[in-house]
Amino acid sequence: MEAISSFSKENSFLSNFFPLKVPVIFEGLPFFTVETAYVAAKTSDVNKRHEVSKMKPGKAKRIGEEIFKLAPNPNWSDEFRLQLMEDFVFQKFSRNEDLKQLLLATGDCEIIEGNHWHDNFFGVCNCGNCPPEKLRPKEEQNHLGEILTKVRERLKGG
Repeated sequence: MEAISSFSKENSFLSNFFPLKVPVIFEGLPFFTVETAYVAAKTSDVNKRHEVSKMKPGKAKRIGEEIFKLAPNPNWSDEFRLQLMEDFVFQKFSRNEDLKQLLLATGDCEIIEGNHWHDNFFGVCNCGNCPPEKLRPKEEQNHLGEILTKVRERLKGG
């Protein structure tokens, strides 16, 4: 199998927008997508987190910057974001057996979160027209792909 470079169609289960049967938990709240959990973690406002837990992932993503500016999580840093994402992704696949089996079925395939919305931190933007402030060196890109690979290895028992 070639590298997975898009989280659409048969690989949509890899997306943080993918709806979960068994939620991920953050600060005691259930979230039915990784995206909503991640956005809720941007704020220290418990009421906002509760609101985000009920949102569709697209809406949560759109208001993520606003939520962060209003009451930012004081722990927010690249290191924190990466730890948080790994926890959410592990919960997603370890708590949802159907998704776990799909992830394991990817074997040793390289996973790349290809996108067109200028995310060169968790993914690799393929738009060919990223603003300079969104560009990153190759070794600082595709963190979500790396996290998915790491979680896959953990689930294999490796």
